[in-house]
Amino acid sequence: MRKINPLVLIVYTVCFVGAAYLIGYGADMLTGMKGGLFRVLAVLACWIIYLDTANLIFYPIAKRILEKNLGKLNFGMTRTFETIGPWSMHSMLCIEEATGRVALASTFNPFKFQMVHASELSHVRSAYSRAPFGGTRYVFLQFYHGKRRFRFPTFTSRVPFLLSSKQVQESIAAADELADLLKRFALAEESKPAAPRSKAPLAKGGIAGFILAFIAYDINAMLVWMYSIYLGPLAMQDDFFKMLSYLVFLPGIILAVVGLILAISSLVKASKTPMRGKGFAIAAIVINAVHVVSLAIMLLSFQNYYFV
Repeated sequence: MRKINPLVLIVYTVCFVGAAYLIGYGADMLTGMKGGLFRVLAVLACWIIYLDTANLIFYPIAKRILEKNLGKLNFGMTRTFETIGPWSMHSMLCIEEATGRVALASTFNPFKFQMVHASELSHVRSAYSRAPFGGTRYVFLQFYHGKRRFRFPTFTSRVPFLLSSKQVQESIAAADELADLLKRFALAEESKPAAPRSKAPLAKGGIAGFILAFIAYDINAMLVWMYSIYLGPLAMQDDFFKMLSYLVFLPGIILAVVGLILAISSLVKASKTPMRGKGFAIAAIVINAVHVVSLAIMLLSFQNYYFV
């Protein structure tokens, strides 16, 4: 059981960025804008709605597949919880109260019906992350399936709320209720193998890809500035500088591609073997993909502007 299918995440990211580029390209063609301004703006702006668009496209599919299979498997009275809050990946958790069967649907694993029994779960708890001045931004239900951790937020906010507030109290009660229901069927903690995250192997490739993403960003910023100020005008007059201008973009592209490969390979391994640091791998994929596409857009845009 898993909430994210790496293949779905990668294909969606590539298609989403590609669609944004095509929209920007169309706007450049219609307006006659040189330099690819709308292409750059479209690719940058698409990340603002990245998660919301994924939820809009995939979550209804995942929900429909879940509900269809619940009927086929004759689920009885179920306790259903949906994570559909802002700034979160949408998901649905269904617990059959009589038998303890648990079904899961999520945005980034929409095409597979996932079901386990509550007795297979361990370390079930409800908790919240502490914010300054005794508040919280995040209340959640958490459990492990094998060594893989799952979290289902019952409350998310960019602004801290006091623990005594109505919203937080209701969210804590909802998380406690779900945790108590799962614990009715789960095996005793002492009879289950421990699954501490500290013992799981570290996703070194994802962390390396994450670091490379920021190194690539700094190099890109410096080299693009140097290109715009110095090499661009010279490339209009001399073929040597035209060839050199292409080489300027290579270091950033190479670093971003290497970081992307490391992060993808790490995420694939994490899908088979529980690993810590999966979030770094996901972030590295997103950031390095932005670098590669942005540099390609800049190269094409500057080529059209300076070399034509």
